[in-house]
This record gives sequence, C-alpha cells and structure tokens, in this order.
Amino acid sequence: MRKAAFSFILLVLVTFCYAQTPPETILSEGGLSKGALVAFLLENNPNMNRNLAGQIVDLYIAEANAEGVNYEIAFAQMCYHTRYLSFKGTFVPANSNNFFGLTTFNNYRKAYVFDSYQEGIRAHIQHLKGYATREPLNKVCVDPRYYKIEEEYRWGSSPAIDGLSGKWAGADYAKKIKSVLEKMYRR
Repeated sequence: MRKAAFSFILLVLVTFCYAQTPPETILSEGGLSKGALVAFLLENNPNMNRNLAGQIVDLYIAEANAEGVNYEIAFAQMCYHTRYLSFKGTFVPANSNNFFGLTTFNNYRKAYVFDSYQEGIRAHIQHLKGYATREPLNKVCVDPRYYKIEEEYRWGSSPAIDGLSGKWAGADYAKKIKSVLEKMYRR
C-alpha cells in the first residue's frame, strides 16, 4: 500500500512538473502569460524599465497572434539576440528597434534599423513566419529580407525551431533558442 501511494505521488509530481513543455512548432499558440514574460525579462535584465518591458511583451503577443506565430519562440529569439534587451555584446544598436539581429544581406555586421518598436517586432514575426510556412502574411510586409527567404531557402522550409539552425544562424542556433525557452518554462 505504501509503495503504491509513493508511486502515485511520484507520478503526480512528474506530471505536474513536466506538463508544460516549451513549444517546438513555430506556427502554434503561446501559453505563458504576459506577466510571466515580463517577469522573465526583468529577472534577466534588472535594469529594464518595467513599463517598457510590458510594452514590448504586448507587441510580441499581438504581432505574433496576428500572424499565427508562437510568441514565446519569437520572444526567446529576442531575448537571445538582444541579451534580454540590454544589447550588451551585440552588434545591433539599442536604438535600432531590431530585436532579432536582422542584417543586410551583403554585410552580416550591418543591422537594419526600424522606425518603431512595433515595426521592428512586426518584421521579426514576419521573418519567423516566412521560415515556418508558405501562407501569406496577414499584415503589410515590413521585413526587408522577407522575400530573400524564398530565394535562399523557400518559404515554409523550417516549420519547427530545429529547422532554423544553419538558416537563421549557425548550426547550434536551435539549441540556443531552446535553452532560452527552457529557462522561461522553468521559472
């Protein structure tokens, strides 16, 4: 009886602890709340302004939902590329509104500059959607390299995070994004 009770408790704990797993598929729904994402960002960048963090999270959720993209994956990419919006050690200027390290095609160290947070986040979401599906964008295209995805890799060539390795960035890129996602889900 005691062994059965212990086994049941262990099963409940394991199920509870691992019930939510980070997303793998780019065209999916996010499940973490705005509050969880803001808290995660502030934990990793304590100098971040709380109101700005909330504004950025709101834009990620809204823009991703408009295109059917998982906002958690895009948010994890943003955290990775901007070092949690500190921009320390990145080649992307903080005032560029470039949250995903998009560079010009012929100079990988020259980052694009967007006019607003919303435009930069929309471009990020559109770029991610281009890798995930052949479905057309729902909003006017602001991603200056969106059509290069089709030329280089074909739209829809990477419906899951793993497919971004070697395309979006280096061979270990998916591992790096998954690491951020796992941190988000462990908090």
